[in-house]
Amino acid sequence: MADLTATEIWFIEVYFKNHAGFGGSHLIPEIRTYMQQLVTGSYRILCSLIVKRILDLSPDKTQVKFTDYGLELYKAVERAQGDWEKQPIIKISNLDRDQILIRSGETFRANRVLREILQQVHTEFYVIDPYLGPGIFDLIEDINPKLKARLLSSDRAPKTLTTSFRAFRDQYPTADLRITDENKIHDRYILWDDSKALHVGHSLKDLGQTDTQINVVKDARPQFQLFQERWKEAREVV
Repeated sequence: MADLTATEIWFIEVYFKNHAGFGGSHLIPEIRTYMQQLVTGSYRILCSLIVKRILDLSPDKTQVKFTDYGLELYKAVERAQGDWEKQPIIKISNLDRDQILIRSGETFRANRVLREILQQVHTEFYVIDPYLGPGIFDLIEDINPKLKARLLSSDRAPKTLTTSFRAFRDQYPTADLRITDENKIHDRYILWDDSKALHVGHSLKDLGQTDTQINVVKDARPQFQLFQERWKEAREVV
């Protein structure tokens, strides 16, 4: 789909929307006479709209008509502008970047990043974190308590992790927790939907307390394979 430039949008609004309308045919000399008083290069802009198939040129090359594609494209731009103007605050996703830096003290932002991750999960997500804390269950309950999760931690995790898990599991049986030996895992990962993964530089329970970088894993197949191997070796918490 061709993009409309700001000048082309202005041209359409001034002549067609506000002056001549979108329907019917329009004489090129009349368009040029009207628009050349308002902008230089009006014929060039008109030609650009023809090339982009916004306008269709008549066989005798004296008239143009709006194409259904051109009108649809302009209306889409108009709707997007209207939606933008209605929003008092524009939400920016943290996950649209390859790297996310969370500075010390940015605990609110850290929590927001974790929420964004869980909101993207469609099927199931995995966590590898040797120091995983019980706060993960509060997060799951807030986002979607029925979310399927496999959580892999180690003997170094807080003792409250297992007790909190059992209480959570009694009410929401869609999460599983396993514990492995402390020397088996080190790096922290969040993986979801069989293809997406983030490498997290700090334990999730302490995210935002010190400077931490989160990196998008481009090819997550090795991490998924690693998770499955460690998951099979780990002890199930029941």
